[in-house]
Amino acid sequence: KNNVIDFSESGSKQLDRVKIYSLNGDEVVIIEGPVFEWRGLDSKGKKVPSGVYIYQIEEKEKLITGTILVLR
Repeated sequence: KNNVIDFSESGSKQLDRVKIYSLNGDEVVIIEGPVFEWRGLDSKGKKVPSGVYIYQIEEKEKLITGTILVLR
């Protein structure tokens, strides 16, 4: 069972922040270093419901976007 997504394992050494959004475009949480992990919680510390979420990894010179599937 995997409860943590570690964005620092992406290989980037220039991470600034990671933003997680719902598919509706609502901001769920902003993760700022030095640890770039998401445990499926929103900015208030509540578990997010099952669904698809969009992440944006902000680096010094680029933006990486992808999706995360959360199953509860």
